Amino acid sequence: VVLAMTIHGARSILITTLGVLAIALALGVPLGALAGRSNLADALLARAVEVSGALPSVVVVVALQAGRLAPDWLALVVVLGALRAVEIARLVRGEVLRVSGTDFVLAARALGASPVGLTRRHVLPHVWGPVTVTASLTAASVVALEAALSFVGLGLPAGVPSWGRTLGELAQGGGAWAALGPVGAIVTTTACLVIVADALDDRLSARRGGPARV
Repeated sequence: VVLAMTIHGARSILITTLGVLAIALALGVPLGALAGRSNLADALLARAVEVSGALPSVVVVVALQAGRLAPDWLALVVVLGALRAVEIARLVRGEVLRVSGTDFVLAARALGASPVGLTRRHVLPHVWGPVTVTASLTAASVVALEAALSFVGLGLPAGVPSWGRTLGELAQGGGAWAALGPVGAIVTTTACLVIVADALDDRLSARRGGPARV
């Protein structure tokens, strides 16, 4: 039974993580690219970063879910996606500003490339590397956060398999050894995602000519 719940929980966390990443990338990349080109968008992004920094995602999600009669999956995904979008937008903004000062971008601008074409063809391709690293770390944080919220009953709705809820039920029932299943799934998944992000970051640093992290 525990094995089946762990397997079904993997499907739930996969769908949740992909949903959060889809929203974060769909909002964060365009907003970050715009902030790197527009002073107004840059100022708005700065205010959004300040607000998100003052209100950690776990606090926002707990407040949202606790105010409902029952946890809502869509609300969880949308809120986490929007909060992560601010982080990705800040990253993309910085990368856009960095790449925009390189010689090949300046040459393309001198040859008459339009701002949109310049961003799409010459700037954004160099942004996807750091974005991929951040997306891997975001996925790891979503897995851990969803498990923690479901453990206390504020994550996925009742009836939806979740590693955190399974762990909570086993902890209440005294199934210490059986709890190793969901615990191992959570730890292994987050560790693998962090390792992937670290490997991608090392490869990206090597391509840029910078020192890779040890």
